[in-house]
Amino acid sequence: MKKVLVLVAVMSLVVACGKKKGSSAGSGSVPCEKGSEKKSKEGKLVGCTLAKDFTASDVPCKKGSKIGFHKNGIFQRCAMSKAAKVQGFPCKGSISFDEKGKVYYCEYTSEEFKAGGASIPEGTTINPFGDGVVRHASTNKGRKIVFGAYKCSTLKIKKDGKVEKCQTIGKSKIQDKDVPEKSWLCFDGSGKVTNGSGCFKF
Repeated sequence: MKKVLVLVAVMSLVVACGKKKGSSAGSGSVPCEKGSEKKSKEGKLVGCTLAKDFTASDVPCKKGSKIGFHKNGIFQRCAMSKAAKVQGFPCKGSISFDEKGKVYYCEYTSEEFKAGGASIPEGTTINPFGDGVVRHASTNKGRKIVFGAYKCSTLKIKKDGKVEKCQTIGKSKIQDKDVPEKSWLCFDGSGKVTNGSGCFKF
């Protein structure tokens, strides 16, 4: 009998902890501003304006920002109240997730980090597209992505994590050929420049 009571107590504690986290639309603990709630036909919360700072799926969301949820209840988006590493990506600003809960978009990186062998500077917009690796990265305001000998404003990376294309910043040379600014360069699996489709020919 004692074992049964202990098991019931443990299960109750697990359920209580699960409810406390409140990381999905169905948790009932999302602090929405009065009158800002939007619900699906089934009555599920799909979005609102946050009345206070709120943590959803380990993401610190900012008071006054719009928070959204997918139809399946998975957290979709918000504006972050502070920088944080989310699924390995250093993010700040707005962030969004796909229907499986994987990072889809990060408005700005909060620090420099590596992706596909390239150095991604702080302040870069990245799109993992739910694949668990950076698939697209773009910079502005004088920042640059560095991949080998090349400086890029935009980088495209394959699902396997290897760089596919880079749009150059400034002029460069390939085999003594001048490469105009904003040219697209293609790379093979080893990181060498190649004559790929839609890229600079040399």
